[in-house]
Amino acid sequence: MKSPDWPKVLKSGASSVKVYRGAHPKTVSGYVYTVAFVDLTGKRVLRQRATIEAAMEEASTTVQRLAEGRPEAAALTRSDRDELVALRRLAFPTPPVLALQEWARARDLTAGKVLASAEAWAAAHAAGKPTGETEVGKIVDDFIQAKESAGNRVNGPTGPN
Repeated sequence: MKSPDWPKVLKSGASSVKVYRGAHPKTVSGYVYTVAFVDLTGKRVLRQRATIEAAMEEASTTVQRLAEGRPEAAALTRSDRDELVALRRLAFPTPPVLALQEWARARDLTAGKVLASAEAWAAAHAAGKPTGETEVGKIVDDFIQAKESAGNRVNGPTGPN
């Protein structure tokens, strides 16, 4: 006979998510729990969880996102969410999309050899080799010295030296 407590229905606004219980011989409890809802495209989505706690957490998160008008977020799986959280931590404080855009640009500039190029730059920078960056004062001094050694007269800010 069917239990009157099932399916569990979580509602928020006009959105609802159902949690079904079905017999399953390989789980500890003897049951498997299915979270069911309709996604953005009108397609029914079914996700199975081994515990009632995991299923209710999934259903609660999903119904909140659907009610907030974010059905595409409701379609994220737990592993998708975990990846997004890890990506945000890794890229912090840069927004993940900006970090990936910078990485894509670096990949294009280095013909796909981003790490090798970064390692070469770091090695040259650590060894004190020129990296193409020079202070303005050094450039001016070198220019004046080159002009004077060529026998040209150099004017300073207030006239000839």
